[in-house]
Amino acid sequence: MNNTIDSLDLDVSIEIPSGFEAARPGAIARLQYLHPGLSFHTHSNAIAVTGSTLVEVAVLRRDVLHAVYREKIYLETLPMRSAFYDTVLRPCPSGP
Repeated sequence: MNNTIDSLDLDVSIEIPSGFEAARPGAIARLQYLHPGLSFHTHSNAIAVTGSTLVEVAVLRRDVLHAVYREKIYLETLPMRSAFYDTVLRPCPSGP
């Protein structure tokens, strides 16, 4: 019985749905700390992944799509959060 774990050499391209283009750079930054042994690059409508890992391709695909979706939500809600903080943290007009 062999108890060693073999790493996978990956060279895959994970297609990203249209409308998520702006989220790809931020998602790649998140993915690089989750999977430090892999390289992530954008090309056309996908994120290319290369390197060696113990993670299965299906799990990696899930992580990539989750990171892209999470970054899209972050970008879309940033103006709303900024406006909220500007309103809440604005100095009181009467002053201390």
